[in-house]
Amino acid sequence: KALVAASVNPELCKITEDVVLSEPYIEHEHNHWHEGVDDLAAAFRADAGLRTEVADLRHRFMTGAQALLHGDLHTGSIMVGEREGAHVVRVFDPEFSFVGPIGFDLGLYWANALVSEERARALGTSSDHGDQLGLSWESFETEFRRLWPTRVDTFFDDAYLDRFLRGVWTESLGYAGTEIIRRIIGFAHLTDLTTLPDPVPASRRALLLGRELIVRRAELTSPDAVRDLVGSTL
Repeated sequence: KALVAASVNPELCKITEDVVLSEPYIEHEHNHWHEGVDDLAAAFRADAGLRTEVADLRHRFMTGAQALLHGDLHTGSIMVGEREGAHVVRVFDPEFSFVGPIGFDLGLYWANALVSEERARALGTSSDHGDQLGLSWESFETEFRRLWPTRVDTFFDDAYLDRFLRGVWTESLGYAGTEIIRRIIGFAHLTDLTTLPDPVPASRRALLLGRELIVRRAELTSPDAVRDLVGSTL
């Protein structure tokens, strides 16, 4: 499986492995951040438990050949509209596409939505960005269950379906956490935060949220649990 995942796009997969799932947790020349999060950046690098959880997600990224993924999915890569009265969704900019774990794409999308919600909170404006996690998961799970009877290998029964979906959900949360963290103390940052009048409070909240999504991903068993976490004072 590792060979399958890597053979599709080895060079760009290696970039993702490094900038998302390694560099933010070590001393590296690519990393940079606002001085207001110096302490958190140092704490994350010193957090052995966090690093072990990220290592688990990194290994899954390298070996979990489940589906063809976009590999760099965010809200700027998705266009939604209508054509001849029908809803149309298009995803573009696929140069990071590869065969990997389903939760990776979901996690990247959720990370961007959750950071957008932190921006809205910092600006004191209303937002439905945080709802995107629950809505997208509901859509994904509904469609996956609808297609399940068409599976080729029926040895995988309905009980296994529930276990599989739990695994995808849990991994998606973990990857969302890694994407949030790398977008604040890693190589490439999000303008949702950097263009705030004072980016520090929202950046700190987002970093702490990212860590919780990684280390507590097995405990957060539903979108409501994540919503409660987002709404709490981290």
